[in-house]
Amino acid sequence: MSRARFTLLASILVVIAFLMANALSHRLFQNARLDLTERGLYTLAEGTATTLDAIGEPVTLTFVYTRSVGAEYPAIRAHAARIRELLAAYESRSQGRLIIREIDPAPFSEAEDTALAAGITAVPTDGGDPLYMGLIGENLADDQTVLPFLAPERDSELEYELTRTIARLNAPEPATIGVLTTIDNLRGDGEAGGYRVLQDLAERFDVVAIPDDFVTLPEDAEILFIAHPPALSQRQLYLIDQFIMGGGRAVIFLDPASKAALAGASILDVDPAEGRSDMPQLLAHYGLNLPDTIAADRDFALPIRVDAGEGRSVVVNQPLFFALQPENMDREAGSTADLARPINLGAPGHFEQLAVDGLTHTALLATGPDAAALPATLAEDGVSPMEVLDAYEPQGQLVLAYGVDGPAKSLFDTAVTPDIPDDPVYGEIVRAHIANPPPHLSESDGPVNLIFVADTDLLDDGFYIDPSSGEAVADNGAFVLNAVETLAGEVDLNTLRARAPALRPMRRVEQLREEAQSAFFEEQSRLEARLMEAESRLEALRLSGAGSDFLDQSGLAALSPAEQVELEQLRAEILDTRARLREIEGDFRRDIDALESRLRLINIWTMPLLVIFAWLGLLAWRRRQV
Repeated sequence: MSRARFTLLASILVVIAFLMANALSHRLFQNARLDLTERGLYTLAEGTATTLDAIGEPVTLTFVYTRSVGAEYPAIRAHAARIRELLAAYESRSQGRLIIREIDPAPFSEAEDTALAAGITAVPTDGGDPLYMGLIGENLADDQTVLPFLAPERDSELEYELTRTIARLNAPEPATIGVLTTIDNLRGDGEAGGYRVLQDLAERFDVVAIPDDFVTLPEDAEILFIAHPPALSQRQLYLIDQFIMGGGRAVIFLDPASKAALAGASILDVDPAEGRSDMPQLLAHYGLNLPDTIAADRDFALPIRVDAGEGRSVVVNQPLFFALQPENMDREAGSTADLARPINLGAPGHFEQLAVDGLTHTALLATGPDAAALPATLAEDGVSPMEVLDAYEPQGQLVLAYGVDGPAKSLFDTAVTPDIPDDPVYGEIVRAHIANPPPHLSESDGPVNLIFVADTDLLDDGFYIDPSSGEAVADNGAFVLNAVETLAGEVDLNTLRARAPALRPMRRVEQLREEAQSAFFEEQSRLEARLMEAESRLEALRLSGAGSDFLDQSGLAALSPAEQVELEQLRAEILDTRARLREIEGDFRRDIDALESRLRLINIWTMPLLVIFAWLGLLAWRRRQV
């Protein structure tokens, strides 16, 4: 055989072997993944794997995305690629039980009609055509779950949202939660506003509002969500007790000084008579007591801006507001084990544990070892951090939340007969209840499962939602949802809320920006102070009749030489300060531009240069071998 024929045949065989090896490896290793990202972005969480393994009948997820519109926005395009890659990992892991589709809803197309009919959000854009980037989930029973818009800024919640959608389609009936509260932003079903945590609960569960004067609890409620409850009658307390005895679960938020309960009040404006909530009988029955004191922790204090006088403000740490760190949370309980960020608290209460046989108390949240218990009256409008520190006497670690479980007896020896209310509708309900009362449960049907939290302000959006981006900056909401889902038995989903976002911040750029903005703010504050002084001085001159306008020549002529010199100096200082502000901004831009150039150089040229150097090295080595 000639050399030419041998070379041709060998080349053909190599190509065939390559194709066969490629096809074989695709079949054998299609589920293999090597995730080299620092944060494990493409490694599915344990909760996701468990949810995918539990799929019974096939589930279909349809990714709705307008490619042509999204291509014009780099952040949207990158987020869409992230969604596709994550969905591909889901499909591969599901072994065919999860079907992934994608449609591109071009304007006036059938795909657009499908997206709109399902409830996918059409986001307006500058180009005229709307952007669609949502998800439609369906199962064989025609149940449908929709994620209207997968926002890039909520990337850290992407895996949780996808997995929760699959879990809901696999078990379509969500748990029902009864919400009892006097906090206005927690009333309702979560569909029409309110706190973010209420909206999140409504997305995951059936939320039923319980009125303050309730005479019965919702029959289908599986969990009670009680936050700053009203004063309860013995009959109402009995209904809650019997709910728990019958296997119901509850998460209860109490507070000796609640800002959230006082709608429209300033951050520390708390009237102890209205701001305190307590359930002393129930707490004592389950081995807890809520003192009339609030917890402060100077080690974890959050910064706030306070007036320093003369038109200036400074940032100081307020020990009444503190960010509880993950190391101060129980690392085994389902509600806190997977939290990776702090929980921001506002003048919280704290619990004292009492001895009760048969019950297990788990401290879920606790302060640092140097916390202080201060009178609840300190939590009032305008109290300064200095006043708090003056009253600060360290008392050790204080427990802010407990999980309680174990067999329990009823708080009541016998049934509490209800009074007949004046309302005719409620009256008929109570009469029917009296005529055919349920049996009194003296012992719990299995172990009770309760969570008590000594703060209601952590539910307030202002404590953990960035108002400019709408993104959560602390794990307040994650803690609440974890607590409810743990009680609902959906522990597998808890591991997904601590997932890191795919977008990584440029910390050096942010540091440069913060430094420049800090300097800018100091100069701006001084300028504003000088302007306030000038306005005050000019107003005094106007009232005295010496002049009417800083820039009016006749007004200047009426001023004394000393006053004219003062105003000219003021003019010069204002112009000089403005020039310095522009200089700071220019330096800031120059530093950012230089850093950006270096990053581009590294990202664009590093790999090609490495390849070139490797090739040159290989070439030099071969020449030496010859």
